[in-house]
Amino acid sequence: MGKGTIISADGEGRYTLRIDYHVERIKAERARLLSRLGGLRPRLLALEAQFNSAALEYDYQEEVLRAAISAADPEKMRAANAAVKSARDQLYRINAERRQTALDIAAAERRLASIGGVPENQTVEAWCADHTEELSGEVGTIEAGRVPGEEAIILPGHDGTAAYDAARDGQLQPVKASGPAAAYFNYAMLPGFAKWRPRYRLGTIREIDTAANTCRVDLDPVSSTHDRHDVNQAEILENVPVRYMTCNAGAFEEGDHVVVKFEGESWESPVVIGFVREPKRCPNYLLIVMSGTPSWVQPSQSYWSTEAWCVVVDAATGNLANLGLPQPCLLTDFEAAFDGEETTAEYASPVEFRTVSAGGVFGSTTPGLYWKWMLSNPMFSYNPGVR
Repeated sequence: MGKGTIISADGEGRYTLRIDYHVERIKAERARLLSRLGGLRPRLLALEAQFNSAALEYDYQEEVLRAAISAADPEKMRAANAAVKSARDQLYRINAERRQTALDIAAAERRLASIGGVPENQTVEAWCADHTEELSGEVGTIEAGRVPGEEAIILPGHDGTAAYDAARDGQLQPVKASGPAAAYFNYAMLPGFAKWRPRYRLGTIREIDTAANTCRVDLDPVSSTHDRHDVNQAEILENVPVRYMTCNAGAFEEGDHVVVKFEGESWESPVVIGFVREPKRCPNYLLIVMSGTPSWVQPSQSYWSTEAWCVVVDAATGNLANLGLPQPCLLTDFEAAFDGEETTAEYASPVEFRTVSAGGVFGSTTPGLYWKWMLSNPMFSYNPGVR
């Protein structure tokens, strides 16, 4: 619903953003007004001179008429009277044009002063709806409820979807960029568009099902125009799908303040697409699988165990992930607990590294980091085999 330009990426999905307004009409009108004033001002000077000259002529013809009356000369009186009438008509014509030109100048100058204060852009702090940290260039923005003055949120950047698209995002336009009729029409139609053709809303998650990637959202109230019309069709949305980066509902919890998109501008098709502020990462877990036995566990064979054991590491912290399982654990126990979760491709290495989606989260990381972690945190027998 808007256009912005990234000035700087400030980390964790926060940006310094320049919101760019659609001011082309204002620029065109300003150029037209300046051109018009360039013609009106010299014309007014010329009319002032003509008016002064016509006023002198009128005064002279009146003196001639008074002299003819004093001389009681009918012929001279008729001629002088006609001359006075002609001079008066000329004076009135010039004066009317002079006053109209002065009014036109005043109106143009007043309009110039009015639109001269309209900003072309505004620099703000804005959060991306998802945890994308390397956005640049032009991006699309969200203004929930089509309500002016709402906090700008950058569209989710995962898979490049934040890049500005004029057909999809449009651009905010100052009211003064429109003519009176267009401004009134937009103002009158705004509540209806906001209610019956919704695009985005903000709300709070009250219940969440990470397995089904759905949630219940309590919507923030949204009022439109000076009458404060309520433009939400409902206060609560049930069974709302969550579509977020690579982990969907895995990044959310109850109480999160979120962005809801209505696909096709239909109230029947809401989707949670991100956070209002401080977007969360998708938790990335690294599963390290080894054909060995922890050093404090008695091997089942006299020289080596072929049992597959594993540890799961939180990629964000480098610590063991809190998955509700003791670690290290048998791979069979892990697979039983997280059966059917999505995994990425295996990483070929003297020690196998692969990533898994545990509880709806997945991702990747640098293997060397966790090899060092293993060396500094020995939990396995010497020379484990590769699974």
